[in-house]
Amino acid sequence: MSRRRGFTLIELLVSVAVIAVLIGILLPALGTARRAAQTVQCLANLRSLVLAQGAYAADHNGALVDYGLSHNGAGLDAQLSWVGALGAYSDEPLTVRSPVDTSRHWPASRGGAGVPVPGGGASSFRVTSYGINDFVTPRLILTGRVGRPLVAFDRIERIPSPARTVQFVMMAFEGAFAGSDHVHPLQWWGRRSRPDDPPLVASTQVQIDAHGGPARKWGARSNYAFLDAHASTEPFSAVFTDGNRNLFDPVVAR
Repeated sequence: MSRRRGFTLIELLVSVAVIAVLIGILLPALGTARRAAQTVQCLANLRSLVLAQGAYAADHNGALVDYGLSHNGAGLDAQLSWVGALGAYSDEPLTVRSPVDTSRHWPASRGGAGVPVPGGGASSFRVTSYGINDFVTPRLILTGRVGRPLVAFDRIERIPSPARTVQFVMMAFEGAFAGSDHVHPLQWWGRRSRPDDPPLVASTQVQIDAHGGPARKWGARSNYAFLDAHASTEPFSAVFTDGNRNLFDPVVAR
């Protein structure tokens, strides 16, 4: 009778070592694929927002949506927020939470850590991963450049280059702006700004490294949605240089 032969200890150890090596090779690849899929899903979320904006504009004589959620403890009117306004202009419920959003400020009822937003009170929590550029709202804007009057880019037809003008960004995961629905690009640069100040200041409002790159640096990568209904992943340096060269102010966005 033949005797059935099993694994020797050496063969078992070699098999375990090979499996460990394969896992070590595959895990980083799987992690990269997962992050890429999350970036694509986030871009899809942003596209759905600008498409809903297009439908909203068609029904409101070209009007652009407004913001209404506070930051720094300053009270605004949540009823004005684009979050509610665009809900009725989407074929499916709007997805306002990015798959890469790790903010602690989501309420526990939505699977978050339930940490209140700084300066907003005990009941202030994150509502959306995304926010609008306040240049393209019904609000009056003054850039500070000599000879520039107060203007309102409140309608799509008033935007010189919709394909080059950012409407939606990813809100900062931490800090006061984590509970807001808009950002203020005008604050990111001033005449006395140092060369690396814009990404540092912008990162207090926008999660500029949500999709890779170094935190608070020019090379930080995030997703941005534009008024012509396209969205893309860009380094911060591609969307903002200073007050005269950026893709947020419609006057200079080209």
